Amino acid sequence: MADLKYGDINDDVLSAMQTPRAPYFAAVAMLAAGIGWGALVWLYQMQAGWGSPG
Repeated sequence: MADLKYGDINDDVLSAMQTPRAPYFAAVAMLAAGIGWGALVWLYQMQAGWGSPG
């Protein structure tokens, strides 16, 4: 612990941070699509009224 320097800490923390990969972007896209779909369904229900769900 006596030889621990701020530069070493920065190097350790920054080495753990990587650029996001394809699975991350796929998950974000799926979540965004789900939110978009929910917004469209909500807008349709507001236009058609409560009779649309059955």
